[in-house]
Amino acid sequence: MTQRIYENIPVVALRGLVVLPGELLHFDAGREKSVNALREAMRRDDLIFLSAQRDARKAEITPEDIFETGTLCKLRQMLTLPGDSNRVFVEGLCRATAVSIADGDAFMTADIACLEDKDHDPAEAEALHRRLSSALAEYATMSTRMNSDALASIESKKIPGPYADAVANAIMQKASERQPFLEESDPVERMKWVLRFMGKEIEILRADRRIAKEVQTQLDKNQKEYYLREQIKAIRKELGDTQATEVEAMRERLEKKDMDFIGGRTNNPRKRSGKRWSGRSNAMGICRRAAMSSLPFGPISSVCWSCPGRRRRRTIRTWPTPGLCWRRTITA
Repeated sequence: MTQRIYENIPVVALRGLVVLPGELLHFDAGREKSVNALREAMRRDDLIFLSAQRDARKAEITPEDIFETGTLCKLRQMLTLPGDSNRVFVEGLCRATAVSIADGDAFMTADIACLEDKDHDPAEAEALHRRLSSALAEYATMSTRMNSDALASIESKKIPGPYADAVANAIMQKASERQPFLEESDPVERMKWVLRFMGKEIEILRADRRIAKEVQTQLDKNQKEYYLREQIKAIRKELGDTQATEVEAMRERLEKKDMDFIGGRTNNPRKRSGKRWSGRSNAMGICRRAAMSSLPFGPISSVCWSCPGRRRRRTIRTWPTPGLCWRRTITA
């Protein structure tokens, strides 16, 4: 593994970002030292060293606040934006480590060494390349973050190191995931790293699809029930079935009541006596008193239990409902 040394390169500290080799990245620079370093790089050969901050919350930093391992980048474009900020477009060239960092008054500079990939076993690298290619194809079918053009661009890279970097650039988003990957110089280990990470992402995407399918099924079922009920209401209105409309209105009133369980039985008329409701509401010519006698125990003010054999009467009190105060005698 050989190293190429670059001296006195301007340094820019990134907050929450890690640039990988081969990546094209836009970011905004607003701190005075960062802007000065970028302008100095444009006056020279457009080379700049980008390294992530250890603590992204700090505004004023020193050389000890950034990682030693970063990326040597080519400054492609720099635009001045309103509000004393600049939009920067860079391209990652190679992994680099800072041999020494000097904190000047205007900006920081560093002597850096580009890290070359370690030697590796070609057979092992090819086996990992095939497994990673298969996993990447499955990931592309499930994720919305990767299109066919991005997949073709990644698959066009045949060297293990750049291939692993391209895959990591496509699937890794957090700086905490990218920084350890950036510090690894062995291409085989990087491919193993990406393969493990992609396996976790595929499992998450599968679980997400399963949850979305279950939610959509339940929504479709609820929408279908609502549509059918509205159709039934419209048909009854056209036929002039006022009695069924009154029973339906009563049912909706009961469903809105917040009642507890009485005697181990629920007061929800749909759950406990849905069939009886349907029979009463569809019966033709039945009187209103007979229809109301089929109401559940929740809205009745008192219920009488009569035992013919022992000839005594017992009354169970429940919560009264305004407008519904009937007495019902049950003999079975």
